[in-house]
Amino acid sequence: MATVEEQLADLRGIVSVLASSITITGDSMPAPQTEGWEKISKDMLDNDGADFSQFSFGCTLTAVATITVEDGTIRHGTRTPIVVTGGDIVIAASTWIWVEYVSGSGAGSIESDTTEPVSEITTVRWPLAYYTFADSAATLDHICHSGDINIPSVREY
Repeated sequence: MATVEEQLADLRGIVSVLASSITITGDSMPAPQTEGWEKISKDMLDNDGADFSQFSFGCTLTAVATITVEDGTIRHGTRTPIVVTGGDIVIAASTWIWVEYVSGSGAGSIESDTTEPVSEITTVRWPLAYYTFADSAATLDHICHSGDINIPSVREY
């Protein structure tokens, strides 16, 4: 996995190439603005300044090894929406966090484990985030999903 600095260097290179490929044909078009992209990217990667608590099922690192998952809703076709209660997850190893829902059960839960979740015929396991763990501290590796979960049909599996 690339470091934040390496990822930012890659992003700077991409922005530079994109900016150099823009042709300005008139004097009314401003030059492309590239400043600030690195701060946004760094904030998202570091989970520093990005407020995921505003999202349903948003995951936020709230302590050295504690992730707070926000409440969210599962909407499965025309069935009654299911509110899933969030909470704190304390990790001691690299960890996946997901929402688990058994089709037609009327209930969902927040789950976590060191192995990537896999859905089954009647059970949906919707990954939310993956956190790495080193030197007794968790770090956001990537976000898989934020926001309510919408399953389009009421088909029985």
